[in-house]
Amino acid sequence: MPMPNDTRIVYRRNLLNKLLDNVWEYPLTLVEAPMGYGKTIAVKSFLQNSGVMVLWQTIFDSSPIIFGNSFSRLFRALNLSYTSSLIALGVATDHVLKEEAVEVIGGMKIPDRTVIVFDDYHMLTSNEIDQFIERLVKAKIPSLHIVVISRNAFGENTVELT
Repeated sequence: MPMPNDTRIVYRRNLLNKLLDNVWEYPLTLVEAPMGYGKTIAVKSFLQNSGVMVLWQTIFDSSPIIFGNSFSRLFRALNLSYTSSLIALGVATDHVLKEEAVEVIGGMKIPDRTVIVFDDYHMLTSNEIDQFIERLVKAKIPSLHIVVISRNAFGENTVELT
C-alpha cells in the first residue's frame, strides 16, 4: 500500500476532470494556479485519457524567438510543408506576420480534437506572443483547442478572451 507522501501517486481529480471536459467547447482554456498545485499533471493526465492529438510546448524562458521556433515545430506531426512555412515566417511579432501564421495554421488539415498546450506560460513575458495567441483563439480554427497552463493571469485581455 502506498504511503500518503508517495509522489508517484496521481490522484484523480474528478471535479477538475469534469471542468477540463469543457476544453472541447471553447477555443481557449486557461488553467491557472500557484506552483505545486498539479496543473501540468492534471492536464497531461486528462489529455492522455482523451485519445486526442496533443501538441505540447513547455516554455522555459521569456524569449519570443525560442517560443516561435518551438511553436512552429509543434506542427511537424501534422504537416511538414506547413511547418516549413511557419518556420520561414519566423516569430509572429507584427500584425501581418500574426495574420499569415494564423492563415497557415488554419489551412492545415487538423484532426478532430487537437489541443495545443502551452505549459509554464508564465515564463514567457511577451505582449507580441500574447497577442498572437489571442489572434489564434479568435480565428476559431475548427478542431483546434488551446490550453494555457500558468501560475498567473494570461496577458491583459483575459476577461475579453473569456
